[in-house]
Amino acid sequence: MAAADRFWARVQGRGGHGAMPHLAVDPVVAAAAVVAALQPLVSRETSPTSAAVVTVAEFNTGEPTVCNLCSWLLTSGLCGAVALWK
Repeated sequence: MAAADRFWARVQGRGGHGAMPHLAVDPVVAAAAVVAALQPLVSRETSPTSAAVVTVAEFNTGEPTVCNLCSWLLTSGLCGAVALWK
Protein backbone atom coordinates (compact mmCIF):
# COMPACT_ATOMS: atom_id res chain seq x y z
CA MET A 1 0.00 0.00 0.00
CA ALA A 2 1.37 3.41 -0.94
CA ALA A 3 0.24 6.96 -0.34
CA ALA A 4 1.52 10.33 -1.45
CA ASP A 5 0.41 13.86 -0.80
CA ARG A 6 1.61 17.42 -1.19
CA PHE A 7 1.53 20.20 1.32
CA TRP A 8 1.81 23.96 1.33
CA ALA A 9 2.07 26.17 4.37
CA ARG A 10 2.31 29.90 4.94
CA VAL A 11 3.95 31.27 8.06
CA GLN A 12 3.02 34.88 8.77
CA GLY A 13 5.03 37.25 10.87
CA ARG A 14 5.06 40.89 11.80
CA GLY A 15 7.65 43.32 10.50
CA GLY A 16 9.37 45.94 12.54
CA HIS A 17 11.93 48.69 12.52
CA GLY A 18 15.66 47.98 12.41
CA ALA A 19 16.10 49.89 15.66
CA MET A 20 13.59 47.63 17.47
CA PRO A 21 14.00 44.11 16.05
CA HIS A 22 12.76 42.52 19.27
CA LEU A 23 9.24 43.77 18.45
CA ALA A 24 9.13 41.94 15.11
CA VAL A 25 8.06 38.33 14.54
CA ASP A 26 10.39 36.76 11.98
CA PRO A 27 8.54 34.22 9.81
CA VAL A 28 11.80 32.90 8.34
CA VAL A 29 12.97 31.65 11.74
CA ALA A 30 9.54 30.11 12.43
CA ALA A 31 9.41 28.41 9.01
CA ALA A 32 12.94 27.05 9.51
CA ALA A 33 11.77 25.54 12.81
CA VAL A 34 8.90 23.84 10.95
CA VAL A 35 11.39 22.32 8.48
CA ALA A 36 13.58 21.14 11.35
CA ALA A 37 10.54 19.57 13.05
CA LEU A 38 9.53 17.72 9.86
CA GLN A 39 12.91 16.04 9.41
CA PRO A 40 12.68 13.53 12.31
CA LEU A 41 9.20 12.36 11.25
CA VAL A 42 10.71 9.65 9.06
CA SER A 43 13.57 8.68 11.35
CA ARG A 44 11.69 8.74 14.68
CA GLU A 45 8.01 8.20 13.91
CA THR A 46 8.08 5.63 11.08
CA SER A 47 8.85 1.94 11.40
CA PRO A 48 12.23 0.92 9.94
CA THR A 49 10.42 -1.66 7.82
CA SER A 50 8.32 1.05 6.13
CA ALA A 51 9.67 3.34 3.45
CA ALA A 52 8.74 6.98 3.92
CA VAL A 53 9.88 10.32 2.56
CA VAL A 54 9.16 13.86 3.72
CA THR A 55 10.49 16.54 1.41
CA VAL A 56 10.44 20.30 1.77
CA ALA A 57 11.11 21.22 -1.84
CA GLU A 58 10.66 24.97 -1.67
CA PHE A 59 11.31 27.59 0.98
CA ASN A 60 10.16 31.01 -0.22
CA THR A 61 10.95 34.03 1.93
CA GLY A 62 9.14 36.65 -0.13
CA GLU A 63 10.46 39.80 -1.70
CA PRO A 64 13.61 41.42 -0.29
CA THR A 65 13.33 44.90 1.15
CA VAL A 66 16.06 47.49 0.98
CA CYS A 67 15.04 49.69 3.88
CA ASN A 68 15.17 49.09 7.59
CA LEU A 69 11.39 49.55 7.92
CA CYS A 70 9.94 46.22 6.87
CA SER A 71 6.37 45.65 5.78
CA TRP A 72 3.99 44.91 8.61
CA LEU A 73 2.93 41.53 7.28
CA LEU A 74 5.78 39.23 6.34
CA THR A 75 5.32 35.70 5.04
CA SER A 76 7.39 32.65 4.32
CA GLY A 77 6.03 29.80 2.25
CA LEU A 78 6.87 26.12 2.36
CA CYS A 79 5.81 23.42 -0.04
CA GLY A 80 6.81 19.82 -0.36
CA ALA A 81 5.65 16.23 -0.57
CA VAL A 82 5.03 13.28 1.72
CA ALA A 83 5.17 9.65 0.53
CA LEU A 84 4.70 6.40 2.46
CA TRP A 85 5.02 2.78 1.30
CA LYS A 86 3.98 -0.18 3.42
